[in-house]
Amino acid sequence: LSRRPALPEAQDIGTWQIIFAFIGVCAVMSNAAVILFTAPYVDFEGERRVWLWVLSVVSVLGVKYIIDFFTPDVPHEVTVQLKRQEFFYQTLFLNNYDDDEGGLELRKEVSYRKLDQTEIKLVDPYMFDLLNRS
Repeated sequence: LSRRPALPEAQDIGTWQIIFAFIGVCAVMSNAAVILFTAPYVDFEGERRVWLWVLSVVSVLGVKYIIDFFTPDVPHEVTVQLKRQEFFYQTLFLNNYDDDEGGLELRKEVSYRKLDQTEIKLVDPYMFDLLNRS
């Protein structure tokens, strides 16, 4: 028997992200060319047809980059879970308690009973944020 080797973790998809972006730009350019240069319903001649192609490519890529700019790379729920994981790591493994609001006693009771909203905020503020966002 043999074990599957542990794969190294990566921050992102690396070079593939650049390759996929390039393929996307090429797809927009080629699709616009096919539509504008082979369509019988486009009544423009020569130079006007090329400018229409340039205008359509620039507008589609502009919309694509605007959407990319305003779309977050990491969803809010993932960000909350990462903060929650860090919070539990700091609390449970490094014993960094924030005792000013009685959170230590509540942390001891977390697994014994169901908590209400105020207690959830004291025990796990990131889970409180996630619950109130939905």
